[in-house]
Amino acid sequence: MVAETGTQSVRAIDINTGKSLTLKQNLPIGLPGFPDGPPPYGLTGVAIAGDTVYVTGDLDNSIRTLKLDFSIRHKLRQ
Repeated sequence: MVAETGTQSVRAIDINTGKSLTLKQNLPIGLPGFPDGPPPYGLTGVAIAGDTVYVTGDLDNSIRTLKLDFSIRHKLRQ
């Protein structure tokens, strides 16, 4: 699992094939920088417990949960 702040999404990646699948988009992650300033370095965390993915939202100080289903693994292997 990867939280991609540039696209505000969470992606599952199969490390054997390199294929990826977007699980959720439009998440409150990725602080914007100041005009003509350096990019910010906010932290966005991803943790997995069982079939649940937890994602921290640095824009609104939230914790989101995503439920995984077994079809994700199949979709990545196609």
